[in-house]
Amino acid sequence: MSKINLIQRASVVVRTTFRVPEFGMNEFDPLSWASGTMLSSTSEKFPRRCHILVNSHVVLPWQHLGMYTPEQAEWLQHVDSKHCMYELQIVDDQGGVLVSSSAGAVRRAPGSRDLAAMYLLNESLFHDTLTDKGVQLLTPDLNHDLTPDVILEIPGHEAEGTLLTPLLVEAALQCRTEHQTFLKTARLLPQGMCGAPVLLQNSTCCGIIDGIVPEFNLDDDRGGENEKQRELRRLLSGSASMIPAHELATFVQYLEHTDDSLTAELVRAT
Repeated sequence: MSKINLIQRASVVVRTTFRVPEFGMNEFDPLSWASGTMLSSTSEKFPRRCHILVNSHVVLPWQHLGMYTPEQAEWLQHVDSKHCMYELQIVDDQGGVLVSSSAGAVRRAPGSRDLAAMYLLNESLFHDTLTDKGVQLLTPDLNHDLTPDVILEIPGHEAEGTLLTPLLVEAALQCRTEHQTFLKTARLLPQGMCGAPVLLQNSTCCGIIDGIVPEFNLDDDRGGENEKQRELRRLLSGSASMIPAHELATFVQYLEHTDDSLTAELVRAT
């Protein structure tokens, strides 16, 4: 069976729903949706484990209240993981769902990075199903020296109402700052592309998207912004920020040092 190439044929969709009984909610309502990146395990003890990397603000928004409006933050502060359900889907290039599963554990990266990992309740079955369908997991590329002439590809999806359409966007390195790596994309990435992998043409992962810079507007007057900050915002207009591969690999190593406690949590959640 030929493998489904995640660059061209499939994207990862992460949906979060929530229910807070104290709010009088009887049913689970949508909280967020975004893309995800599936990295293969490097653990000999748990070789079939999938590290599903996502942006923390998508699955744990109550830990990022500063990213939301005061009105949103007011009610988000009363939400936490016990109120949430997480579903992951692998979607083909026609929008059909190849694999679907629920997550039983979420781990946030140490420090301030907007990064988290999700783990599935039936991870061995999920891994075997992916293999049967020819979907390959990704590995971080730690050896490639990323330069502006290297063509990158970002597989994700965009939404039209409840319909999700897989999307592939070309990109290239734009610039690096002390704390961020920015990519120039062929089009403005739509909502829902945060968490999507940034891939080299050999299908290895050189990072994941963690933010989208709004397009620059001359009429957008930001109080306290100096001329240098305004010019930087203009230069980065419409670009995307990326968490690079070496940080993903470090996070995976950290996670695999806690494999036993993670397995126990998944067993309790089953």
